[in-house]
Amino acid sequence: MSGPNNAIEIIPNKLYWISDRAPPRNQPNSYYFCIDNELVYQPFYLDFGPLNIGMTYKFCTELERLTRNPSYSAYKIYHFTSLLPNKRANAAYLMGAFQILVLNKTADEAWQPFASLPPFEGFRDAGGTNCPYRCSILNCLRGLEKAIKLGWFDMATFNVKDYEFYEKVENGDWNWIIPGKMLAFACPSPTQIDQQGFRVWTPEDYVPLFKQIGITAVVRLNNKTYEAERFTRNGIRHYDLYFLDGSVPSNEILTEFLRIAEREPGGLAVHCKAGLGRTGTLIGIYAMKHFRFRAEDFIGYIRLCRPGSVLGPQQQFLCDMQDRVFSWGDELRNENELATGISKLNVRDSNNEEQKTPMSPEDKFIMMHGDKGQAERLVNAKKSNQNSPVTSPFVPKEKVSAQNRANSTSPDTKKVKAGLSIFDKSPVRHTTPNSTRISNVKKPGFLR
Repeated sequence: MSGPNNAIEIIPNKLYWISDRAPPRNQPNSYYFCIDNELVYQPFYLDFGPLNIGMTYKFCTELERLTRNPSYSAYKIYHFTSLLPNKRANAAYLMGAFQILVLNKTADEAWQPFASLPPFEGFRDAGGTNCPYRCSILNCLRGLEKAIKLGWFDMATFNVKDYEFYEKVENGDWNWIIPGKMLAFACPSPTQIDQQGFRVWTPEDYVPLFKQIGITAVVRLNNKTYEAERFTRNGIRHYDLYFLDGSVPSNEILTEFLRIAEREPGGLAVHCKAGLGRTGTLIGIYAMKHFRFRAEDFIGYIRLCRPGSVLGPQQQFLCDMQDRVFSWGDELRNENELATGISKLNVRDSNNEEQKTPMSPEDKFIMMHGDKGQAERLVNAKKSNQNSPVTSPFVPKEKVSAQNRANSTSPDTKKVKAGLSIFDKSPVRHTTPNSTRISNVKKPGFLR
């Protein structure tokens, strides 16, 4: 391998990743870029990643353009990141995702170059407890790989502009987790302006959107804050499956949720207070049963789609439930295969290792008794991160088209590219013996 000794090679003689105090100096025909301060995770508490799927898309799209730009054909390109554990972990995730999405590698192949480096910090949950569970970068990459195989994410059709629009509190705060089947969203407000003066969505705001994207039912997991009739009178069924904030669902709740999901002909919109913990946990159970999605990898995947999802004891709960839920799915598939004579899913998975992390006493208590106020803290943190103004602009319902939604297959590529402006300010450090030769070249978005 040529180049600095502490750099790892991603594309031979072309693309490298390096973490250090500063970029190496005096490397001939080398170009360095750093996005540590441009693609920034917005924490709820002590969480620091992974960077969401929108940021992942932007990074991969722009880096692919750079590596294929003939103006840079003579240059070795370095993705530089600092030694700060949080920045280092997110930068490694991004380069791993690039290898999966652009270079068509498996998650394990993408991670192999990083395996020999000093250990990376594992991603922690968004809760306020001292939770020992950590989601590894490899879990996130495996989750992304699985989602691609299942058709849940496609670089060619992903609409980054819509993803960034609808994830905001004032624009509905919702995300597809299983496109077409499972949507996670925050609890609808009884009024369009909440107690803090923020613009939020009511059931009536969600109804036209839900009808356009094929949602046939809503499942509420938190306390009643609005009348279910506001959905049902508009033709959307509504179910209540309450369990304590921060806790894990009972067997009865699990059984009923799966029954509802399997009975509904269309998509299911699931919410708790923040649409993160209880919501992510039940959607995870469905994904594990129907798609044999490993618990640890699902936690990584859902946090790419909806940062902050699955909290505290809910993480280990999903891991502990994995074998049991897999068996439920295997039984269902066996029944279907006997009836149809067709095998619909390869249920064998070579990555069967599970993380057995002992729960802290605090998490054990929360698992049984809940974490009162956690959801409210998460909602307030998201509002603060997004700096939602009191008079937030709101897109009228009639302007929310079927095309204008996250994970859509919109043919409007100009719309997709418009979401890449975050890179326009990104700093880049480069060293080359002939800097004037490259100074007049039009740089990709994140190098301007």
